[in-house]
Amino acid sequence: PWMPLEERRRLWSAEDEAAELELEGIRVLAEVEQQLREALRLDETNHEARSTLAELQWTRLQEAERGGDRSAAVRAHAALLAVDDGTWRRILEAPGALSVTSEPAAATATLFRLDEVDRRLVPVAPVELGTTPVGQTPQPPGRYLLVVRSRGRVPVRVPLRLGRGDQPQVHVQLHTPQEVGEGFVPIPAGLCLLGGDLEAHNCLRGQSAVLPDFAMAVFPTTMAEYLDFLNALADRDEAWSRSPRAEPHGGQYLHREDDGALSLPAADPNGHQWDPKLPVMAVSFDDAVAYVEWRSQRDGLRYRLPTEAEWEKAARGTAGRLFPWGDRMETSYCHTSATHADVQPRPVGSIREDESAYGVRDLAGGGRDWVDGWKTQARKMRAMRGGA
Repeated sequence: PWMPLEERRRLWSAEDEAAELELEGIRVLAEVEQQLREALRLDETNHEARSTLAELQWTRLQEAERGGDRSAAVRAHAALLAVDDGTWRRILEAPGALSVTSEPAAATATLFRLDEVDRRLVPVAPVELGTTPVGQTPQPPGRYLLVVRSRGRVPVRVPLRLGRGDQPQVHVQLHTPQEVGEGFVPIPAGLCLLGGDLEAHNCLRGQSAVLPDFAMAVFPTTMAEYLDFLNALADRDEAWSRSPRAEPHGGQYLHREDDGALSLPAADPNGHQWDPKLPVMAVSFDDAVAYVEWRSQRDGLRYRLPTEAEWEKAARGTAGRLFPWGDRMETSYCHTSATHADVQPRPVGSIREDESAYGVRDLAGGGRDWVDGWKTQARKMRAMRGGA
């Protein structure tokens, strides 16, 4: 927004050109479709026209399904069947086949179908696949949750979408409770879909990524946990400077005793009640990193902030659901300004429905999270994720 008008004109020109090219593409495609339909009207045996028209509808169906546009998917599905010569019906009805391996082997694999109930994806109809390795098991296309269990290991949940004719091979690394860490859940390695929600503000373009195993804390760090960090710092001035504060220079929210010890207020100047179980808010990226480093030294474990891709996978699973609970927004399922009549922060875990397929909580609402990444290429702004 601060760029000179001449630079902005260049951007506007490029945007206008892109919009015109998109419209031209739509016009050409409509003309091609009309010509194909006219060819079929004149000669119903024209295999080339029928086949090309079917491929066009198949492409539209796939795009609509990837984008979550159910209305467009229904239209494309019906249009495809209308010109089908029998080939496409077999493709549309083709089952998928799932294979599962694990380390260690001989783990129990259970497959749940995910049905939408009250606008949430809920695991139902469990099917015992047996012990790993599990060979190709035919399943109807749809969304599923695979749960793999082994004695002495933390169960692993794998959300997945099984497409027509897909034959995914899922490999799960099972970890001990000590490896995962208390209060953490495992996020298994593998492919995931990121971005691509056209209705989201400043959303990234749709893309896929392959991430290694990692573990994510179930709940956001609380004020009580952060207060332990502040009061453990030998430099009391540093502790005061890292305490939650109003921007840009509104002062600290915490109480400071004569000996430098810090404590939570009963309420802040805005009238918000401060509970020890509130998520940490009003701290900088550097404060968050300092807390993580202190916690790592205290516990003898390596903690870090998640990357943007890791945070998004933990929230959306592998198939790119739009919200932790499913594809449709429901304000009562997460803590935002539209959830309660009295708008103020609430303790972590207050809303049970704000839970991802892996069991991570409070990713859609509550406090926004610092992640390990940059918002801009100039590396002047750090990235944050989540609702608030």
